Amino acid sequence: MKLSCDMYTESWKDNPSYRIFVNGELMAERVYFVPENEKGHYRYHNDLDLPAGDNTISIQGINAEFTLGKLYIEDKPIEHEHGVFKI
Repeated sequence: MKLSCDMYTESWKDNPSYRIFVNGELMAERVYFVPENEKGHYRYHNDLDLPAGDNTISIQGINAEFTLGKLYIEDKPIEHEHGVFKI
């Protein structure tokens, strides 16, 4: 299933790096590079096989702070509390 999350950073002009974890497993380590018109907002996507029940997504800023925004499964918004969501 496609899991997406919105992420934000105030340091977007510096192209900081970040890591995305799902259920404690590293999914991505990337440089935050977005077009000028998107500025500090980016939507990350990954196709995953997630178990039923509680799951967790988190963002770790390597050289800047990042904030987790809305989550989506198959492009439909889902509820979460600090990155914890149910399938």
